[in-house]
Amino acid sequence: MAWKRKPDVVARFGKQSVAENRVGGDVALVQQVIVDGRSPESRAVRLLAESVDRQLSAEVQRQQLERPAPIVLRVRETERPVGPLPGAVSGEVRLEGDTSRMVDLFQGLPDRQLVILGEPGAGKSVQATLLAHGLLRAREPDGPVPVLFQMSSWRPHTMPLEAWMEKRLLEDHPLLGDQEMARRLVQGRRILPVLDGLDEITAESFRDVIMKLDQALDSGTPFVLTCRAKQYEDAATEFGQRLTRAPVIEIEPVRSGDALRFLEGAVGDDERWRPVLDHLRAEPGGTLAEALTTPLMLFLARVAYSAPGSDPKALLSFTERADVEKHVLEAYLPAVYAEYLYPRYPERKARRWLATLASGPREIRWWNVSSRNAEAASWLLYALGTAWIVWLGWNLWFAIATAALVLGVNAWFHAGLLADKVEIVATEREAADPRSHLRRYGLFAALFSGVSGALVGAAMGAWFGGASIGADSATARGYALAAGLLFGTATLITTAWGRYLLARCEYVLRGRLPLRLGAFIKDAGERGVLRRPGSVYQFRHARVQDVLRAEGPALLDDEPYAVLPPDTSRARLMAKLFTVPSMRLFAHACTVGVTLAVLGGVFAQVSVDYESGVKPRSGTNTYCLKDGCASVDYLSWRMPGGASATTVFRPGTRFRDAPFDGLDGQMNIFDCDGAEIFIEVRADGSSPRHRTITDGRWQSLRGWPLPASFEHLTVAVRRLDTKSCTARLVWERAGLTTNQYFQIKERL
Repeated sequence: MAWKRKPDVVARFGKQSVAENRVGGDVALVQQVIVDGRSPESRAVRLLAESVDRQLSAEVQRQQLERPAPIVLRVRETERPVGPLPGAVSGEVRLEGDTSRMVDLFQGLPDRQLVILGEPGAGKSVQATLLAHGLLRAREPDGPVPVLFQMSSWRPHTMPLEAWMEKRLLEDHPLLGDQEMARRLVQGRRILPVLDGLDEITAESFRDVIMKLDQALDSGTPFVLTCRAKQYEDAATEFGQRLTRAPVIEIEPVRSGDALRFLEGAVGDDERWRPVLDHLRAEPGGTLAEALTTPLMLFLARVAYSAPGSDPKALLSFTERADVEKHVLEAYLPAVYAEYLYPRYPERKARRWLATLASGPREIRWWNVSSRNAEAASWLLYALGTAWIVWLGWNLWFAIATAALVLGVNAWFHAGLLADKVEIVATEREAADPRSHLRRYGLFAALFSGVSGALVGAAMGAWFGGASIGADSATARGYALAAGLLFGTATLITTAWGRYLLARCEYVLRGRLPLRLGAFIKDAGERGVLRRPGSVYQFRHARVQDVLRAEGPALLDDEPYAVLPPDTSRARLMAKLFTVPSMRLFAHACTVGVTLAVLGGVFAQVSVDYESGVKPRSGTNTYCLKDGCASVDYLSWRMPGGASATTVFRPGTRFRDAPFDGLDGQMNIFDCDGAEIFIEVRADGSSPRHRTITDGRWQSLRGWPLPASFEHLTVAVRRLDTKSCTARLVWERAGLTTNQYFQIKERL
């Protein structure tokens, strides 16, 4: 028996030492991994704590939550009917305090479970960030690591809470190594989840979300959860659904005195703010004081009038709280992109671009920038390509009908078979590195579309340069290049990277996104408009995103994605990458190929109608296989020994007077073993063609050349053998073929 180990885990956490101990004659293997006296799990906890500390410290500094002094947020036990079930919380707990005492309040809870409610902008995310930061500082060496999770990315209907936390751990903290370690930390309760923004989850039923949370977070699992008060109360009062064991506190409005002290510390001796500060002292219950009862409004007001030439006294001109809030929200971005800060982007353009980003989900991922016209554009390109080929060989009306057919079939296929397929997949390390993930999809799209275009181009070149059309090499190469580019482009824009590229081009031309999107997002993060709590950016303030979202059309989509373990084999990863694009390409190829095959089959054959001579008998042969039966029409002559017969046919109606190419169908002899029949075919005055048919073997007539045009076809048959039995000569699919490429040749 040998221990199996993952190389990356050993490389990260140290060497294994395996000892053997004989007990009762059996060999028991005892495995222990030692790294500086630590197990791999302990080392992972330490690495996680260091990573979380870096992220939280950077976030606290970026938001200036502790400079010059933190906003005093007071909390108390909520009066809403949303508390835990009676008896669920043992002992007496005191649920009131402020920012400086939140760590003590939480650690004093018996089960260390807490729900924090608040109005929009009340400081729930600020409180969650400061609490997580404080708990990390107060953490015992072997205690759980507080980890801040933004709940906007959780999809409860597709992923359990624990699995989602494991995924986010690896996305935001890739140093953990692999999914197994993340699973051990979550299931072993080595982390303390701080779940921020329950109300931001996209789900059909908020009640079901809370029910799943209550099932996942049992009495032994410490956690902190934030949510807007109204949504949580609605779930409790309308549906009777709440977290049954967690005490609930609510953030109180910022008191006028606390707001005043915060602004005094923030603006210092800036005389521009003196009228505002005097007004707050004189009217602590006035309109402005009421508007500045949330940390968000205090922060935005401070930023909005940070420019040296601005006048905060404008805040005193409003009589309604809503007007103050609207004004501050509208003044925020002009202040962030003020000219004295030497912004890289003008405020007007930056606001328009941010409005586009705000139209999507809370987290900004590259695949959210996806053209909604890409599918239709690819269908149109495939339809135009097919219609072009049909027009070359047939006519304009058939080309239009073919284009409509291709469009309809592709739309049906996409709606029926691809609507629920997840196309975006990433390993955990790629999810933590969006640039790497985007590059992979770019390379994949280039390979996929390149191969598709090359195959179509090669087929077109071989067709045009072959015997059927006989174009010269330069012409064949030209058509091959055109077809390859057309179908390659159609394939490219159906890939995730192609849709992203098309959307970028489209939105840049419309002025909805900058040419260098990554640089703009990074700049917005540095200016504090966006933040990056983990591996992806998001708007720092949900209300700012809501305001921007209302200013423009919804251009970004919340496309689902799947995250694979980092040890996923290359073969499995490639299979995941190719699944949906291959299905889409297969559908397009089948639509185009079947359409051309049907058109060619329908219009290539011309029937023959009896005119004079010996009239053959007509009938139908039926052939059955496992999948069903098929019927084939035939003509037959009764041929006694030494007999001969001559029949004159006239060609049936030809589609668009295409020139004749040759005979069609196949012949065989029945009912007389060893019979031989000589066949001679003549079209008007042309030279006759002849062949001998023997009993028991079908012989194809396709390829017997005929003149391009004639009015009568004479078929003469004669028995050659001396058998006395009566033979039956059968001609299945009796008819003529036409040259479907004559029009292409004329147009070359």
